[in-house]
Amino acid sequence: MTITLEGLTQNLLFWPSSLLCGSIPTTDHILGARRKSHPKPTRCLMATFDQFPALVCKSCSRPIPLPPAKCPDTSEGQGLWPKGGSRRNFLCPACRHVHGYSAPDIQLMLPYTDPRRASTSYNVAYIRLQCEVQGCASIIRIRTLMAFNKCLDEEATAMLAASQAHAIACGNGHSLNGPIVHKSLAFDVHLDEDWETGDGWNRRAPARLSA
Repeated sequence: MTITLEGLTQNLLFWPSSLLCGSIPTTDHILGARRKSHPKPTRCLMATFDQFPALVCKSCSRPIPLPPAKCPDTSEGQGLWPKGGSRRNFLCPACRHVHGYSAPDIQLMLPYTDPRRASTSYNVAYIRLQCEVQGCASIIRIRTLMAFNKCLDEEATAMLAASQAHAIACGNGHSLNGPIVHKSLAFDVHLDEDWETGDGWNRRAPARLSA
């Protein structure tokens, strides 16, 4: 069969103009065939490496960031809680409420919730406070997050003055609830060696996850 130039020109007149221009047709029919509709791709949220491990305060729901544990327990707490698995009392730097926490309470938080300053390193401070029950020689242990360039004693004194305890116990099981009256009680504070300390750890330190 011979196709003449005149016949080819007449056939092209019946083609959709969008095909002749090289664009995608917007009609539902192309040369008699129905065009299949494809759903638009959905947007997926990706995890970010800037996530940081933290405890979520049981009073104000703000994060209490944690540095990497020196000897992490890889069996729980996403490998971010010190070995031993014991419950620890933490004072929230934001609202000053003290609650007990354990390894399952650790969460990975998004960067925009991080309360720390980008240029400042932080450490876990360990406060030992004498039990307020008369005749009890045991101590109450409280941990909190402090900037490395702050005076531990001054910061601990200010935090305890406005703190509220929620069922935290001394070694003999005496439970403390309500304001912590520390002025008449002996206490000391130092850096907690269960977590990494020093100027080298800051808010951008990557989380150490278990394999």
